[in-house]
Amino acid sequence: MKSKPKKHLLIVWLNGIGDLVMSLPALTKFQETEQFTHVTVLSRNNISSLLLNTVAFDRIPINFLITQKKRPHFDLLLIQKLRQSEIDVGITLFPTQGISSALLLKFSGAKKRYHHEYRFKWFNHIHWGINKSAKIIQDHHIAEQMNYLLNQKLQINIKLIDTLKLTLPTKKTNIGIHCTPSEFKSHREWGNKNWKELITFCLINYTEDIHVFWGNGDEDDMLKFKKFIPSERVYHHYNLDIKTLLDQLFSLKLFIGIDSGIGHLASISEMDQIILYGPFNEKYSQPLNKKAVTVRPKDTTSNFIPYENSFQQSLPKLSHLNVKNVINLVKKTLR
Repeated sequence: MKSKPKKHLLIVWLNGIGDLVMSLPALTKFQETEQFTHVTVLSRNNISSLLLNTVAFDRIPINFLITQKKRPHFDLLLIQKLRQSEIDVGITLFPTQGISSALLLKFSGAKKRYHHEYRFKWFNHIHWGINKSAKIIQDHHIAEQMNYLLNQKLQINIKLIDTLKLTLPTKKTNIGIHCTPSEFKSHREWGNKNWKELITFCLINYTEDIHVFWGNGDEDDMLKFKKFIPSERVYHHYNLDIKTLLDQLFSLKLFIGIDSGIGHLASISEMDQIILYGPFNEKYSQPLNKKAVTVRPKDTTSNFIPYENSFQQSLPKLSHLNVKNVINLVKKTLR
């Protein structure tokens, strides 16, 4: 039997796990269409290996090139490695570092170059300008593609559950909350006071255990919370590997948190979700989950805000979101 000719894919992915989770349906479809035999992932870490090996590329080898450089497109050794890999097709996913990812795609020597049509138009112009031959893959949040992707996601869930041997409880009995620390000065900072009030409300009004999830670097805030809310019904999770994290998330009946990687991982199990947004437009980045509800300051979720304008300071930040609005959504969801 004649073996398949080698077909090598390069994925340039320089940002968070949430963006990768949202890209899994598109990558799965891309693999079904192109039938790659080898995959190289240029990334900040190899945390994505489990998801990529399990879902989109479950029968082919994946090689990770790790870079911690702020401007990796100036790393001549990295570029040399890429060119020596003989890349046939290159793709950038959600290029937060637009110029770096576009240049790396060009320097890789890939014969065909693709990129997602990104949420910021000027990123698209950067990628098209640098990679003249790059073809645009439509952003998978566009409405006409959403139904396909949700159906594809069901197959992804089955694959993850089966391959990773995830524990599926017969009854989901926990509430999960992803806190962001007070020092996180950005559009996603809600404030420790609000998180504490929300957790206290859940403890007083519901019998479910509370599982609080923390990101890397949030250990100090986690220790403060443990002193403030010393309840035996509050469990704190910090720096978990993906399999353990998924096991914990699958036990939840409700997840509350910001637009984050943990929130997108939680969406895999189709639980009820309440996702908190600030100035960014949730229509572009909300989890692929029909049961996810979004809330933002001044309840502007019904109005479409162009994503390119969402950094305007006139738009309310997450810190302006009243905790009472979130509590009301919790009441509505758990009634």
